[in-house]
Amino acid sequence: MPDSDLLALLSEMLIKQDRQTEILTQFMEVSVRHFESELGFKNQQFIFNEEETRYNRQEQRFHEEFSSKLGNIERILARMLDLEERVKRIEDLLIRKAS
Repeated sequence: MPDSDLLALLSEMLIKQDRQTEILTQFMEVSVRHFESELGFKNQQFIFNEEETRYNRQEQRFHEEFSSKLGNIERILARMLDLEERVKRIEDLLIRKAS
């Protein structure tokens, strides 16, 4: 093989290698941007999850307090009904004694 053919072949191989390097460089740039985008999304998702957890804890505390207050109201209403029944019995006794 003459030297000129060998030089042409080497030149063509270097040109192909340069193209491949350029393609790999572009691929790496796209990969890095994609990775950064994914990382940003995961960070946002983490922040969202933390906020949701905090909100759920607050909501849980609210429900516990609300349930406690409902329990207090239930006890008060039960006492009122009991007192109402006692008053009725006393009234009935007084009416019977008066008759």
